Amino acid sequence: MRETHLDYQWLEDGSITVSHTGDAVLKHPLTSESIWFNQLSTQHNNARSLGKPGYAYIQHAYQDKPARPYDVRLGDGTPIPEADIAPIYDALEAQEIAFPWRSGDMLLIDNIAVAHGRNPFKGQRDVQVALFD
Repeated sequence: MRETHLDYQWLEDGSITVSHTGDAVLKHPLTSESIWFNQLSTQHNNARSLGKPGYAYIQHAYQDKPARPYDVRLGDGTPIPEADIAPIYDALEAQEIAFPWRSGDMLLIDNIAVAHGRNPFKGQRDVQVALFD
């Protein structure tokens, strides 16, 4: 964990919590452009991030636990109110591009320059991922 700059803390119940503190913005390695690049919109513990069923499960399962599997805070550990990040979700949704996949389609993205994810899907899907520099 030290080699990958992760922090950890043993909790009183014998469990361990792992965390990472990083910048919200980074410099793109090729363009040097400053880019908002972090996990706030996907890892913040709220219904909009996790979906209503997922959020309800986390709330129920971890109600009295000192740490949760998904949580994003400010660098000093202060919780981020959901109302403060709602504009981020709105901006991401406003910029969303979805297209109908067809057999044989391939998508290549720059993981730093493009926020990405997937919408719910029914049917057969074969997702193959390769990460490279």
